Amino acid sequence: GDQLRLVPGERMVRVREIQVHGERVGRAGPGRTALNLAGIEAPELTRGMVLTADPTVTATDRLLVALTPPHVTEP
Repeated sequence: GDQLRLVPGERMVRVREIQVHGERVGRAGPGRTALNLAGIEAPELTRGMVLTADPTVTATDRLLVALTPPHVTEP
C-alpha cells in the first residue's frame, strides 16, 4: 500500500504486492524483487526508471566524473 514516486516522470504509484521468487512477502531485502504496482501499466515502465519515497531523488541526463590516472611505480 506504500505510495512511491516513479522517476523520471514524477508519477505516483501504489505498491499492491511484493514478491520474492514467486512468493508474496511483506518486506524484501537485497536481491531480485517483483512489485505489483497500481497506477501504471507494465508497457509504460522502462529500464532505468527508479521507484523512490525520497523527495530528493531527481532525474538527470548529466554525469560529472573526475578521472585520476593510476599510480605507476618504476621498475
